[in-house]
Amino acid sequence: MDWILIVGFLKSICYIIIILGIWMTFSASIISLLRKKCFSRFRTEKKKIGGGKLFGHLSLLMALTLQEKNFSVYGFLVLSLSIFFAVFILLVNQTPVMSALLFSAFFGLFPYLFLYIRLNTIRTEGSFEADLIVGELLNQYKINYFNMIEAVDRMVTLREAPVCRKAFYRLSLLLKEYRKEEELTDALKEMVFTVNTDWMRVLTNNIYLAIECHVNVSMGLEDILLELREAKTAAEKAKQINLEGFSILKYFSPAMYLLTVFIAIKYFGFSFKKFISYQFHTEAGIKLFLLILLLMLVNICCMFLFQKQKFDL
Repeated sequence: MDWILIVGFLKSICYIIIILGIWMTFSASIISLLRKKCFSRFRTEKKKIGGGKLFGHLSLLMALTLQEKNFSVYGFLVLSLSIFFAVFILLVNQTPVMSALLFSAFFGLFPYLFLYIRLNTIRTEGSFEADLIVGELLNQYKINYFNMIEAVDRMVTLREAPVCRKAFYRLSLLLKEYRKEEELTDALKEMVFTVNTDWMRVLTNNIYLAIECHVNVSMGLEDILLELREAKTAAEKAKQINLEGFSILKYFSPAMYLLTVFIAIKYFGFSFKKFISYQFHTEAGIKLFLLILLLMLVNICCMFLFQKQKFDL
């Protein structure tokens, strides 16, 4: 049994070393090949959301969530595929092929899930900047003689609202280049994607009317500001977050798994080596461990997604 355990452990280490070696040696060539061959149909003249296309969606998602500008969409896709193949190689000799594919797909999607959770966090933080943003935009709109493009430019200096400030900065750059109504619409859609709230949609509708139709939207901005203040008062009264439930999820779930290890050793006569062997070198054991790990990760992700709700109308 000890010999089987050592062989299995060494085999897993060798697979990981091979994957890392291939990545370190050929990563640049793989990314270059993907850029030229596999994703050429996703290229556009400008980086935008692109009507739901995979490349455009990931490009915008990474631009909003990652501080590292050198990390490309191709690198992100190669990373996800590397995780998928690494997990698949580790499981294929110990589980059926379909089970290995299923678990590998779950783990391969976690980089995207991480970005989505980070985006949700950014959106939540940005949603609470609503009254500050709308109030300042209204002031700048009036100060600059009802010139919305100039008002948007002035919003770039608003340091008290970092999330929406970044969105206005990107919008300001796009407004300097736009020539057609479609380009303006795409720029405003990207801004809505940053926060994804109803108040942002209404705000961008007013920006569109002010720029494209030359309509005075000061009354509309004042109405949005009034509704936001009423919504904020109602949200503060209705805010009830169950912190005890999240604490149980965060600390009690891992403790329960460790408790099963203790019970197996203490009351069922398992040695630690025997427990490891049954857990990681049998089909049922490794399936159960991966299922527990996946459920814990999903629960943690759900906790972060629902712990703090966005502020909206």
